[in-house]
Amino acid sequence: MSGTEERAGLQRRDTVGDEEFFADERFVLEGMKPAEIEGWQTSIYDEGTGEAIVFVPILGGLEVVYAKQLQAFAETNRVILHKRTESLHERVPVGPRVDEIRKVLDHLGIEKAHLVGLGEAGITTYNFGREHPDRTLSLTVLCCGPLYRVKPYWLTKRLIEPVIDRLPVERFLPDSLIRSFVVKTTSGNGPLPKHLILHMVESIPNQMRVHKYSVAPIEHKHDMYTWAHTLDVPVFLINRDDDKVAPVDEMGDLARLLPRCYGYEVLNDGGRFVTYTWAERVNELLRGFLARLAAGEPPPLTVERR
Repeated sequence: MSGTEERAGLQRRDTVGDEEFFADERFVLEGMKPAEIEGWQTSIYDEGTGEAIVFVPILGGLEVVYAKQLQAFAETNRVILHKRTESLHERVPVGPRVDEIRKVLDHLGIEKAHLVGLGEAGITTYNFGREHPDRTLSLTVLCCGPLYRVKPYWLTKRLIEPVIDRLPVERFLPDSLIRSFVVKTTSGNGPLPKHLILHMVESIPNQMRVHKYSVAPIEHKHDMYTWAHTLDVPVFLINRDDDKVAPVDEMGDLARLLPRCYGYEVLNDGGRFVTYTWAERVNELLRGFLARLAAGEPPPLTVERR
């Protein structure tokens, strides 16, 4: 545990039990109400009052990863989470995902919001701030750096990604391949058991098609090095020290490129779903960030990892 975490008096969970996890999952899913927006059928969790915080969805089926934030911040803010529509036949780049958030805000009559995005949802979060700075109060991004990397990098970029993009891999590769990959890359040394991660992943049907058409088009094109310096909205970054997709040093590069970065915090392991496994610490960091914004504090002149 780092000195920062020791001073906060907060520790990573030892383990997450089935009873707690499934109760949180029911809490989120039962709180999401059906909505139709411009012919788009979705469901939205919308509770609380005050400045809005939008928790950006990763994939339909993973909504539970924000359960602890929805519960905690509804006491002080209006908290929003919508269900993503996954494409099975046409590629969906980041633009339409950004527009989904804009549609949700319009539907709910919200002019501006804070956005929080974990993992792949961080790509949409960054891009919303880029495209709609006038509607962005702040961005908090966890475990998503300036690039989306999967080791071995050279093999992924030169062979695996082009094969997925150009060939009909969804016709002959089993869904179990993606499931095992997701469980392996997200579990880490964290307290969320692999069988619960598998439960979340198994709730997503047609995994290979979802990956090819709803996930890969966003991940494979993510590169912020050319435009991060133009993202002129308040940003706070959180990572885990063993994240293979968002290496600590690369996310540190991003912190230095962003003109209004308020901090970069690194948590010890916890697995990829740190919003759940490090919920108390994440909530504390988010509250501190929002409090600094409310007080009108400027970003620090330099940002160092803590």
